[in-house]
Amino acid sequence: MNQHKQKHILVADDEKNTLDTLGFVLESANYEVDLAKNGIEALVKIVSVKDSFHPVDLLVTDLNMPVLSGTELIDFLEKFYIDIPILIISSYDNSDLKEQRWKDKIIEFLTKPFGDQEFLAKIHNLLCKNIQIAH
Repeated sequence: MNQHKQKHILVADDEKNTLDTLGFVLESANYEVDLAKNGIEALVKIVSVKDSFHPVDLLVTDLNMPVLSGTELIDFLEKFYIDIPILIISSYDNSDLKEQRWKDKIIEFLTKPFGDQEFLAKIHNLLCKNIQIAH
């Protein structure tokens, strides 16, 4: 096993192609990846490893999902005091949501469609911001 801990990223999206593609891109970039097809599945996975040796380090979530939306998922994470960086992906520009709802969270937005390099750059930036705040 690697001596340094891989970053653990969870991707939540109800579109199977998007989920599989983003999972592949992240695994190819040497991240540990978990996939969730809706917000409930993502919430269960995040909460179940919250106090483990390898919690989720970053969440990538679509906003519009059945069962539990991305915004509801983020709200639940706040209720459970889970503070992780979040990349919101959406077909619509929702960047004004951060100003309205999550002023104190580390959140970035990416509007679909986007390229692999743009996606990985956002992931890297979010993880770096989180390290800077933690120190």
